[in-house]
Formats: sequence, C-alpha cells, structure tokens
Amino acid sequence: PLPAAFRQSQRERMFKACEERLSEVPGAGRAVAAWQGAKAVASSSGSVLLKLKLTTTGLWDAFAPHVYGGDMVERGKPAPDIFLLAMNGLGVDPARCLVIEDTANGVRAARAAGAEVWGFLGGGHMSAVDTARLIEAGAHRVVEHWGEAEILLGG
Repeated sequence: PLPAAFRQSQRERMFKACEERLSEVPGAGRAVAAWQGAKAVASSSGSVLLKLKLTTTGLWDAFAPHVYGGDMVERGKPAPDIFLLAMNGLGVDPARCLVIEDTANGVRAARAAGAEVWGFLGGGHMSAVDTARLIEAGAHRVVEHWGEAEILLGG
C-alpha cells in the first residue's frame, strides 16, 4: 500500500511543476484570441488544476467562465459528458461545435457528443504515432500546430 501522504505529496509536486515549468503551447493564445465565437475548455483535469494551468499559461481570461473540469461530470472521456456540459454552458448546438483535442479518448468523447473534431499534434507530449491514433479515434482532420488551426479557423 502507498503511504497515507502519497496522494497529497504527488498533488503538491504536480502543482509546483505546473507553476514552475508550464508554458503556453506556441501560438495557442493568438489562435484562441483570433476566434471571436463562443469558446470553452472541456478538460479531463480537475477544476483546481485546470485553473492553475490556464492561469499559468495566460489563457484563463480567454475562456472564463466557460472552463469545465473532469470533476464536474460523473463520467470522464471517452463519455461525451464533459463536452455536453461545455456545449450546454455555451448554449450551442453540438452539431455546430468544433472540438480541438489531443487524445484519442477525447476525440471519441467529442464525436459521441455530436461535434466536429480536429486532432491536435502541437503539444510537446505528442509524437508522430499520435496522428494515426487521433484519426483512428475519429478525428475529422489533424492539425500540426496552433498556427495551422488559426488559419483554418479564419484568423
């Protein structure tokens, strides 16, 4: 069994690492700012960690109050719940939504919610094998970086 303080210790280490090392994926702020329509973040991360991530990267104000964390729904991705919550919060029809997602389960969840999905490869944790995973999961297209997404969004 893990020591009693293990979870809290890991949580503290993760929060500290985010505060010290996390940075915006290049071009994300510009692409998000260029999109003038409704927008939200629908993440598997818990709400507290998600707020820290968005604040640290300077993206919180671009989305707040439409920031939805995995702890706000009963079922996580690949269930569509987090995306349906965000779409409901925005007051938009899922069929008129675009989700930009970097995980196969996220692609599956967005598709199950009824949205168009673009797979995103621009994060530092992504590799060439992720293209096939995102397409296999149902991504309608794959974008390499935020600059490409911005152009496709008409920015």
